[in-house]
Amino acid sequence: MRHRWFVIPLALGLAGLAGCSSDGNRREHPVLLALDALKQRMDEHGAAPPPALTRDMIEPIQVPLYLARLESRGAQGLLFPIGENGADVTWVTADQITVIIRDGVMRATRGLGEDLMSASTPDSAEIAAAAGVTQREYYHIGPDEQTIRRKYTCDLHDLGAEDIVLLGQHYNAHHISESCHAPGQSFVNEYWFDAGGQMRKSVQWVSQTVGFLELQKLKD
Repeated sequence: MRHRWFVIPLALGLAGLAGCSSDGNRREHPVLLALDALKQRMDEHGAAPPPALTRDMIEPIQVPLYLARLESRGAQGLLFPIGENGADVTWVTADQITVIIRDGVMRATRGLGEDLMSASTPDSAEIAAAAGVTQREYYHIGPDEQTIRRKYTCDLHDLGAEDIVLLGQHYNAHHISESCHAPGQSFVNEYWFDAGGQMRKSVQWVSQTVGFLELQKLKD
């Protein structure tokens, strides 16, 4: 189904991608190696229901890693990096959903249905500064297959320090909100920056039908 998101349980999606290449390619590709490592951890449970994802399960993975959640569909999955275009990094799930991210800021999606085709956004440093007004432009495909561009004016707000826990790992974070509005439409993005200034967690709006995508940076 086109609008399906991550495979749940997660192990099913990992099996699909980890088995799609030859043994030689798997040994050489870091993403497939990561999937194999995680799948092996889950396979240890045999026929029992797949366990919840834990920090121990991802420790062997030697590539950066996001946990993504889509609340509107009750879905979640892991994102692995597969390519770069300048500062934009393309991340993929086991069932081929892709998200383009620049320093934590979502720039585009594919495979979610009403995707964010592209976006002009403030950069991570501008968001972290939480000063003043920013501008966003989002591009979606309308029902008539024509591109729709919407321009948003956004107000940044510093919500102060907040402790967050990502898969068992505690972070002292700084919480920023971004209230965006255009004629007839509004949304609020949220961001949490760790002590090193990296965007460690975010909740960012994709589209009317998809809703918000939560991104948690589990491994750098």
